[in-house]
Order: sequence, then structure tokens, then C-alpha cells
Amino acid sequence: MKDLETILRYFLDYLSIEKGLAKNTIISYKYDLVKYIDFLKKNNIKSFNQTTKSLVNYYFIFLKKEGLEINSISRSLVAIKIFYRFLLAENYIKEDISSLIEFPRINKKLPHILSLREINILLEDSNFKGNLGRRDQAILELFYATGVRVSELINLKIEEINMENQNMVYLIDWSQL
Repeated sequence: MKDLETILRYFLDYLSIEKGLAKNTIISYKYDLVKYIDFLKKNNIKSFNQTTKSLVNYYFIFLKKEGLEINSISRSLVAIKIFYRFLLAENYIKEDISSLIEFPRINKKLPHILSLREINILLEDSNFKGNLGRRDQAILELFYATGVRVSELINLKIEEINMENQNMVYLIDWSQL
């Protein structure tokens, strides 16, 4: 029988290699599941087959008592649910108790957006000095104009920029900065 941490490592490898998830997503899953495994150990659980729906509900209460926001708790429960699907598929458990997990209601907040005036102030040329300033300005303009994710921006190659619309992105040789 494999220990809880070894199975978690297998799961994280599965997310990376087979599912191709982003590094930050895998880090989030790891954080949530390490915390869950610590909780299981404190409750003398040595195998995922020993877990029950009531234990997961108790974990939910534990997270609330720890002061976690409902969004963080929900994210943690999603990680547990996906983990248990993996455990069942790989025959580490006989029954997927996660299918019984009820998610807490999340109140969706509308994001705060900057006004056009605030955007103009943020992107004023006077805020950006030198090559690094021009780079930072290009990054902000790209975020604003496209909604690109940070990971997408980091991996962006110069040839992927549409040269027809040079007003949107300053053409900078990133390797020179």
C-alpha cells in the first residue's frame, strides 16, 4: 500500500504530464491537497479508502474555522473532487466519495474595472522611462487590449505579435532588456 504523499505525487505528475495543466494550477492543487492530507493524518487516516463523506464535510467545517473565504474553500473542494476521480480511475479507492460532496454557494462579485480616465493616467508616457519603462508600458497595454493571461504573456514570442497594429504593442526586443 502506497502512502498518501506518494499517491499525491503520482496525481501531480498526472496533472502535469497527461493533463498538461499550467504550473500555477498544479501548485494550487498541491497546496490544497497537502493541507487535506495533513487533516487526514491528524484524524488517523492512513488510506484514502478510509475517508467518508462525513469526514470531507468535517474538513469543510475545519476550513471555515480556519477563516478561509468561501472561494478558497470551494477551490479546495474542487481539488479534492478531481483527486478522488483520479484515485478511483487508478484503483487506489473502491468508491468515489467526492461525487457526494456538495459545494458551498459562492456569491459572484463583479470585478472592479478601471475607468477610461484611470486607464489613460496609468498608460501615460511620463510613467515609463527608458527601455524597462517601454517594456512595462507594452505589457500593460497588451493586458488592457487583449485580456491575455500572465502565463500567456510570459510565453509570448515576438513573431506572434500582429505587426499590422503597432499602436497596440511597442515592438521591443525583450532579450535586450
